[in-house]
Amino acid sequence: MFTHHKHLAGAVLALAFLVTACSSPSSGSEGVTDVSSEASSAAAALGIDLASCPTDVTKPFGATVKVGNTIPQTGPVAPALGVIGPAMKEAFRQFNETSGLGATFELVQSDDAFTPDKALTATQTLLDKDGVDLMTGVIGTAQVAAVRGVLGGECVPLLPGVSGGRSANNPTEYPWTSAFTQPSALDARIMMASINENHPDGTNVAVLYANNESGKDYLSDLEKYAGKSKIVKTETIEATETGSPSSQITTLRSTGANVLIAVPTAAQCASTMQEVANQGWEADRYMSSVCASTTFDVAGAAADGWHVTTYVKDATRGEFVNDPVVVAAIESIKKASPNTPITTTTLGGFLYPQPFFEAAKVAAKSPLGLSRLGMMSAYTTLDFQPTLLMPGVRFKLDGLDDQVAIEASYLTAYHSDTKLFENVKLYDFEGQMTTG
Repeated sequence: MFTHHKHLAGAVLALAFLVTACSSPSSGSEGVTDVSSEASSAAAALGIDLASCPTDVTKPFGATVKVGNTIPQTGPVAPALGVIGPAMKEAFRQFNETSGLGATFELVQSDDAFTPDKALTATQTLLDKDGVDLMTGVIGTAQVAAVRGVLGGECVPLLPGVSGGRSANNPTEYPWTSAFTQPSALDARIMMASINENHPDGTNVAVLYANNESGKDYLSDLEKYAGKSKIVKTETIEATETGSPSSQITTLRSTGANVLIAVPTAAQCASTMQEVANQGWEADRYMSSVCASTTFDVAGAAADGWHVTTYVKDATRGEFVNDPVVVAAIESIKKASPNTPITTTTLGGFLYPQPFFEAAKVAAKSPLGLSRLGMMSAYTTLDFQPTLLMPGVRFKLDGLDDQVAIEASYLTAYHSDTKLFENVKLYDFEGQMTTG
């Protein structure tokens, strides 16, 4: 476990760091490996200034590696996203039992209520009081944006920040944070590609979006990929709103738009679909991928015909119900936390740490070893198939050259009579999302 100090930026200490930080031989190698050269190359590839780090980021971890995580355990979004927490704890327990790395990764969780200020406070406490060596699984664009600065100042990796927002994925300025989930830019690009395929000459589109950083990122990307179609009207819904967005839908429907795109928070998906049905609006309908498949069930007939993108195996229905990896994950979650409902969101607790675990295995075999810089370098150059991603969807990063891990996803359509999602098309933009 590292001890954090915020003000070790003096010239003498910086010089001492440069002399000693990169001098240790890598674990498991024969003789003395030139770690200084390896560290310098790895840091340069990520735009990291080793001299600015207040601790030795090349120092191997001890037998116990403390990993911090903030999760919405309270607040209006907690019922929808809080289920990730228990699943993530179980995923870490299993990894510790099977990794064979000789180090125990201890997950320390804290409540952020899905608000940026509480995420920052919780993260600062995890650093200063709990002494975490790494961070993982901070959820939400605003929360990731709130904590990446303090983590960067301490040279503590966030692997990953669970954010699809473009504004949270900025490794050029925040090289110690890497994002992982389906990007809102990919979601928006697929929506608009489908709309323009169905309306070759373009059409009028209305957009409802959450009034937060994630929602604003969505709107920006929808405008970017609109093509011949035109966004004629937008309405916002506050992220903490628990009621139906009736006035917003009324305003959007009055435009006569042929297409509705809804980008609410996870807790607002069902009520949005129900409101559209209540008003009898028969537009082509697209829903943000933040909505778990079970929210469509809650909406019932009102969800029929809505389109949504997905890149994760659905544990609740369809072809992946009997998938061995899915079955094993569900069984272990139920055993560890019997009261945790099983949804596609719950399985995020098993999915989001997969790159973290993969990076730990890669780092342990690398010249940099299991260290902060070793983990950061390994994570940002991963190219592998997480077992919970759908076929055709890979996790692939290449440092600053490719900053978007997920660049393919399926557009699906919900059928309320069968409660199944029909795969309409796989859209693959590999290598195209980093530069837009």
